[in-house]
Amino acid sequence: MSETFLRHEDAPQWATATERRIDSGETPVKRAKIDPATIEDLVDLHIEDMCAVGKAPRRSTAFTLEALRQKLGQARLKELARERLIQFGKYRAREGAGPVTLNADVGCIKLVITHATVVHGFLRRA
Repeated sequence: MSETFLRHEDAPQWATATERRIDSGETPVKRAKIDPATIEDLVDLHIEDMCAVGKAPRRSTAFTLEALRQKLGQARLKELARERLIQFGKYRAREGAGPVTLNADVGCIKLVITHATVVHGFLRRA
């Protein structure tokens, strides 16, 4: 089994995770077949990949990722435009989120989208 990555650092992580799956009797997953459709899919994909390489999100990031999954998770990626993100920010502000929290939310959205793009080549298939 082989895979292509944009960043050299991602290859050893993928190889280690794949070897762990094989050692535990699981069938390795070819990453090109993963096709996330919602923010929730991207969050799940990111968490799964980070856990597979022994870098599970820490408490603060895990909390923010879970909040994104609950509040924005069903948003379809092809519908995720500037206006949708503004609506999300206004909703979070009405809930009491301040500028630092909103910045963390947007940072996590960027994190999961960048992860899907760099590690899985997501945008190239969109």
